[in-house]
Amino acid sequence: MSIRASVFLLAATACVASHAQSQCMAPHAVTRQIVPVIETFGLNSPYRAVANYRPDGYPIISYSQGFASLPPLMQRFVRLHECAHLIEAPGNEILANCRALQVLRSQGLSGYDERYIAQHHAADGTLPVQYGGSGVAFWAATLQCAGTRAP
Repeated sequence: MSIRASVFLLAATACVASHAQSQCMAPHAVTRQIVPVIETFGLNSPYRAVANYRPDGYPIISYSQGFASLPPLMQRFVRLHECAHLIEAPGNEILANCRALQVLRSQGLSGYDERYIAQHHAADGTLPVQYGGSGVAFWAATLQCAGTRAP
């Protein structure tokens, strides 16, 4: 695992452990200082969430109604996925998914819960190419990146 990946895992794990809502910390776009990510709801988009930066440089994750309808475990996963975009994976959907899975595993994600997340991905059906073309392919690429589950 790269140093950058290790730093992300440590930062995300510490943030998630200390906040009930999976608070993300990410660099400010201008100062590069690590700041709390602003979270907003009401995004009008087919995507569940989008991570980017406000004009003042603060990182922001915006959530849609699709996010609100997800089960709590999937909401946690999506939050970590979007946080990864802000920390090390801008535009890289597979790496963001990989990091989200790695963080959840480091927090004791059960095999049952991991299969549950896999089923949610499979249910997504056809997806754009940046996600591997389908929910099944997206999850397969995620597992390839994240590595084998520890027993």
